[in-house]
Amino acid sequence: MAQLEKLESTLDDVFNKKVPFKIPENGRKALAGALWWLALIFGVLQLWGAWALWRVAHWADAWVDYANSLSAAYGGFGDMVGALIGSAIGVYLLFQVRGQFMRSRAAQAKV
Repeated sequence: MAQLEKLESTLDDVFNKKVPFKIPENGRKALAGALWWLALIFGVLQLWGAWALWRVAHWADAWVDYANSLSAAYGGFGDMVGALIGSAIGVYLLFQVRGQFMRSRAAQAKV
């Protein structure tokens, strides 16, 4: 508990006592009063977002079930061949753009 109090004291020094600009006292009171309403508003928005995400997830689950049923009906050896071809194309594209994301040898020599 002593370590936590020491940490709190240090943070109070850094973020309250030694800052170059402090919020005026009436601004602090207004902010403290508004935070309750902001928390309520953002809480409702988060609840609404979670509900929307849940609905989208159920919609996506229905499509995944449909794709799985098609795969079960028409799958087989062709799946492995398609995966190998897709992997080869992916690796080809990755190595084509690889130079755009790496430092040149001349730049590495300077570092």
